Amino acid sequence: MTNQDKVKTGGEMWDQRYSSDEYAYGKEANIWLSERISQLSPPQNNRALFPADGEGRNAVWAARIGWNSEVFDLSIVGKQKCHQLAQEHDVS
Repeated sequence: MTNQDKVKTGGEMWDQRYSSDEYAYGKEANIWLSERISQLSPPQNNRALFPADGEGRNAVWAARIGWNSEVFDLSIVGKQKCHQLAQEHDVS
């Protein structure tokens, strides 16, 4: 198995996990993460990177409270649901 095969397999695995109409981990941010970010006093124009954020709940939450969020994930389905969640909350 090549590295490319592993990435494809990983993405397909997560696509299957996220294929339900429901959000696998809900639509609200991870509690631990939201508590930690709420304790910060970030400068204006703050940015956050959310690698492997699946359906995007953490990145969308951060955008909702004013952070410039960047998110990426192997799952195509997860990315689509992240965009949908961002639209629901009028963030991009």
